[in-house]
Amino acid sequence: MEENIFYHIHKVGECFNDKQWYEGAIINIGNEYNFFYKFCTEFEAKYSTYYDKDNEPVNNVPWQKVYKYLLSNNMLNFDKAYGLLESANHIISEYQMLLRENAYEEIRKEFFNHLPSRTSCIWLCKEKQLKFWLKQFKGRNCKIFMVKVFGKPFKSNNNLLVGPSDSYNHMKEMAQKYWAYNAKEEDEKDEYLYVGKIKVIKEISPDKFLNVICKTTS
Repeated sequence: MEENIFYHIHKVGECFNDKQWYEGAIINIGNEYNFFYKFCTEFEAKYSTYYDKDNEPVNNVPWQKVYKYLLSNNMLNFDKAYGLLESANHIISEYQMLLRENAYEEIRKEFFNHLPSRTSCIWLCKEKQLKFWLKQFKGRNCKIFMVKVFGKPFKSNNNLLVGPSDSYNHMKEMAQKYWAYNAKEEDEKDEYLYVGKIKVIKEISPDKFLNVICKTTS
Protein backbone atom coordinates (compact mmCIF):
# COMPACT_ATOMS: atom_id res chain seq x y z
CA MET A 1 0.00 0.00 0.00
CA GLU A 2 1.29 3.46 -0.88
CA GLU A 3 2.54 5.55 2.00
CA ASN A 4 0.17 8.38 1.10
CA ILE A 5 -2.93 6.18 1.47
CA PHE A 6 -4.83 6.44 4.76
CA TYR A 7 -8.26 5.75 6.23
CA HIS A 8 -10.69 8.26 7.71
CA ILE A 9 -13.59 7.30 9.99
CA HIS A 10 -16.25 9.82 9.06
CA LYS A 11 -18.95 10.40 11.69
CA VAL A 12 -22.03 11.11 9.61
CA GLY A 13 -23.59 14.45 10.50
CA GLU A 14 -20.79 15.23 12.95
CA CYS A 15 -17.73 15.90 10.82
CA PHE A 16 -16.92 17.72 7.63
CA ASN A 17 -19.78 18.27 5.18
CA ASP A 18 -21.26 14.85 4.40
CA LYS A 19 -21.98 15.85 0.79
CA GLN A 20 -18.24 16.28 0.16
CA TRP A 21 -17.57 12.61 0.77
CA TYR A 22 -17.86 10.61 -2.45
CA GLU A 23 -15.44 8.64 -4.60
CA GLY A 24 -13.06 10.93 -6.46
CA ALA A 25 -13.84 14.01 -4.38
CA ILE A 26 -11.02 16.47 -3.63
CA ILE A 27 -11.35 18.07 -0.18
CA ASN A 28 -9.20 20.81 1.29
CA ILE A 29 -8.71 20.47 5.05
CA GLY A 30 -7.60 23.17 7.45
CA ASN A 31 -9.34 26.36 6.31
CA GLU A 32 -11.63 26.42 9.36
CA TYR A 33 -12.14 24.79 12.73
CA ASN A 34 -13.07 21.12 12.46
CA PHE A 35 -16.37 19.90 13.92
CA PHE A 36 -14.72 18.55 17.06
CA TYR A 37 -13.08 21.80 18.13
CA LYS A 38 -16.02 23.88 16.97
CA PHE A 39 -18.31 21.81 19.19
CA CYS A 40 -15.91 22.30 22.12
CA THR A 41 -15.97 26.09 21.74
CA GLU A 42 -19.73 26.34 21.19
CA PHE A 43 -20.80 24.02 24.00
CA GLU A 44 -23.06 25.62 26.62
CA ALA A 45 -23.68 24.42 30.18
CA LYS A 46 -27.42 24.06 29.71
CA TYR A 47 -29.80 21.60 31.35
CA SER A 48 -31.74 20.00 28.52
CA THR A 49 -35.13 19.63 30.27
CA TYR A 50 -36.44 19.93 33.79
CA TYR A 51 -39.94 20.29 35.29
CA ASP A 52 -40.81 23.34 37.37
CA LYS A 53 -43.04 23.40 40.46
CA ASP A 54 -46.12 23.46 38.21
CA ASN A 55 -44.79 20.34 36.46
CA GLU A 56 -44.24 22.27 33.24
CA PRO A 57 -41.21 21.31 31.12
CA VAL A 58 -38.50 23.96 30.76
CA ASN A 59 -35.74 23.49 28.17
CA ASN A 60 -32.15 24.69 27.74
CA VAL A 61 -31.70 26.56 31.01
CA PRO A 62 -28.24 27.20 32.53
CA TRP A 63 -27.34 24.30 34.84
CA GLN A 64 -26.63 26.51 37.85
CA LYS A 65 -29.99 28.25 37.49
CA VAL A 66 -31.79 24.90 37.49
CA TYR A 67 -29.90 23.80 40.59
CA LYS A 68 -30.72 26.99 42.50
CA TYR A 69 -34.38 26.84 41.41
CA LEU A 70 -34.83 23.23 42.56
CA LEU A 71 -33.04 23.94 45.83
CA SER A 72 -34.96 27.11 46.67
CA ASN A 73 -38.30 25.44 45.91
CA ASN A 74 -37.55 22.29 47.95
CA MET A 75 -37.74 20.15 44.78
CA LEU A 76 -34.33 18.49 45.06
CA ASN A 77 -35.42 14.88 45.54
CA PHE A 78 -33.34 11.80 44.65
CA ASP A 79 -34.40 11.63 41.00
CA LYS A 80 -33.76 15.32 40.35
CA ALA A 81 -30.42 15.20 42.21
CA TYR A 82 -29.38 12.19 40.12
CA GLY A 83 -30.30 14.04 36.92
CA LEU A 84 -28.34 17.09 38.04
CA LEU A 85 -25.27 14.97 38.77
CA GLU A 86 -25.46 13.27 35.38
CA SER A 87 -25.78 16.62 33.66
CA ALA A 88 -22.95 18.14 35.74
CA ASN A 89 -20.68 15.22 34.87
CA HIS A 90 -21.35 15.78 31.17
CA ILE A 91 -20.76 19.53 31.46
CA ILE A 92 -17.49 19.13 33.36
CA SER A 93 -16.25 16.60 30.80
CA GLU A 94 -17.00 18.94 27.91
CA TYR A 95 -15.25 21.90 29.50
CA GLN A 96 -12.27 19.74 30.46
CA MET A 97 -12.09 18.62 26.83
CA LEU A 98 -11.88 22.24 25.71
CA LEU A 99 -9.25 22.91 28.37
CA ARG A 100 -7.20 19.96 27.08
CA GLU A 101 -7.44 21.03 23.46
CA ASN A 102 -6.39 24.58 24.33
CA ALA A 103 -3.44 23.28 26.36
CA TYR A 104 -2.28 21.08 23.46
CA GLU A 105 -2.76 23.93 21.00
CA GLU A 106 -0.80 26.31 23.25
CA ILE A 107 2.17 23.93 23.30
CA ARG A 108 1.93 23.27 19.56
CA LYS A 109 2.02 26.98 18.73
CA GLU A 110 4.94 27.64 21.05
CA PHE A 111 7.18 24.67 20.27
CA PHE A 112 5.78 22.72 17.28
CA ASN A 113 4.09 25.30 15.05
CA HIS A 114 5.14 23.41 11.92
CA LEU A 115 2.75 20.59 12.86
CA PRO A 116 -0.99 20.49 11.96
CA SER A 117 -3.37 21.86 14.58
CA ARG A 118 -5.90 19.61 16.31
CA THR A 119 -8.35 22.49 15.97
CA SER A 120 -8.53 22.33 12.17
CA CYS A 121 -7.07 18.96 11.12
CA ILE A 122 -8.70 15.79 9.93
CA TRP A 123 -7.90 12.56 11.78
CA LEU A 124 -6.58 9.66 9.73
CA CYS A 125 -5.17 6.23 10.47
CA LYS A 126 -3.52 3.26 8.83
CA GLU A 127 -5.29 -0.07 8.34
CA LYS A 128 -3.53 -1.42 11.45
CA GLN A 129 -5.31 1.16 13.64
CA LEU A 130 -8.82 0.85 12.18
CA LYS A 131 -10.03 -1.85 14.54
CA PHE A 132 -9.00 0.15 17.62
CA TRP A 133 -10.59 3.39 16.43
CA LEU A 134 -13.80 1.71 15.28
CA LYS A 135 -14.22 0.38 18.81
CA GLN A 136 -14.04 3.95 20.12
CA PHE A 137 -16.92 4.92 17.83
CA LYS A 138 -19.11 1.91 18.58
CA GLY A 139 -22.76 2.76 18.13
CA ARG A 140 -22.02 5.97 16.20
CA ASN A 141 -23.31 6.53 12.70
CA CYS A 142 -20.12 6.45 10.66
CA LYS A 143 -18.44 5.43 7.44
CA ILE A 144 -14.85 4.52 6.53
CA PHE A 145 -13.15 6.18 3.58
CA MET A 146 -9.83 5.33 2.00
CA VAL A 147 -8.13 8.61 1.11
CA LYS A 148 -4.98 9.83 -0.59
CA VAL A 149 -3.06 12.71 0.98
CA PHE A 150 -0.82 15.15 -0.88
CA GLY A 151 1.24 16.27 2.11
CA LYS A 152 2.77 14.67 5.18
CA PRO A 153 0.45 13.81 8.10
CA PHE A 154 1.70 14.01 11.67
CA LYS A 155 1.56 10.82 13.73
CA SER A 156 1.00 10.73 17.48
CA ASN A 157 -0.58 8.30 19.95
CA ASN A 158 -3.88 8.24 21.82
CA ASN A 159 -2.11 7.24 25.05
CA LEU A 160 -0.59 10.73 25.16
CA LEU A 161 -3.99 12.43 25.46
CA VAL A 162 -4.70 13.23 29.12
CA GLY A 163 -7.77 12.25 31.12
CA PRO A 164 -10.52 14.78 31.91
CA SER A 165 -9.50 15.24 35.56
CA ASP A 166 -5.86 16.23 34.99
CA SER A 167 -4.52 19.69 35.83
CA TYR A 168 -3.78 22.25 33.12
CA ASN A 169 -0.07 22.04 33.90
CA HIS A 170 -0.11 18.25 33.47
CA MET A 171 -2.02 18.67 30.22
CA LYS A 172 0.79 20.87 28.90
CA GLU A 173 3.42 18.35 30.05
CA MET A 174 1.64 15.58 28.15
CA ALA A 175 1.18 17.88 25.17
CA GLN A 176 4.96 18.14 24.90
CA LYS A 177 5.16 14.35 24.63
CA TYR A 178 2.23 14.21 22.23
CA TRP A 179 3.77 16.62 19.74
CA ALA A 180 7.28 15.15 20.13
CA TYR A 181 6.08 11.60 19.38
CA ASN A 182 8.26 9.98 16.72
CA ALA A 183 7.84 6.21 17.02
CA LYS A 184 8.86 4.45 13.81
CA GLU A 185 6.70 1.36 14.28
CA GLU A 186 2.92 1.50 13.88
CA ASP A 187 0.96 1.14 17.12
CA GLU A 188 -2.77 0.33 17.13
CA LYS A 189 -3.48 3.52 19.12
CA ASP A 190 -1.60 5.81 16.76
CA GLU A 191 -3.51 8.66 15.12
CA TYR A 192 -2.57 10.85 12.17
CA LEU A 193 -3.36 14.57 11.98
CA TYR A 194 -3.50 16.13 8.54
CA VAL A 195 -4.07 19.57 7.05
CA GLY A 196 -4.08 19.96 3.28
CA LYS A 197 -5.62 18.40 0.19
CA ILE A 198 -7.05 14.88 0.22
CA LYS A 199 -8.66 12.74 -2.45
CA VAL A 200 -11.42 10.27 -1.55
CA ILE A 201 -10.49 6.91 -3.09
CA LYS A 202 -13.45 4.80 -2.00
CA GLU A 203 -15.75 3.90 0.87
CA ILE A 204 -14.86 0.77 2.88
CA SER A 205 -17.32 -1.33 4.85
CA PRO A 206 -16.53 -1.41 8.61
CA ASP A 207 -17.49 -5.11 8.58
CA LYS A 208 -14.22 -5.83 6.82
CA PHE A 209 -12.38 -4.92 10.02
CA LEU A 210 -14.89 -5.61 12.77
CA ASN A 211 -18.23 -7.34 13.15
CA VAL A 212 -20.87 -4.61 12.99
CA ILE A 213 -18.98 -2.21 15.24
CA CYS A 214 -20.10 0.93 13.48
CA LYS A 215 -23.51 1.55 11.92
CA THR A 216 -23.36 2.44 8.26
CA THR A 217 -25.76 4.50 6.24
CA SER A 218 -27.16 3.62 2.88
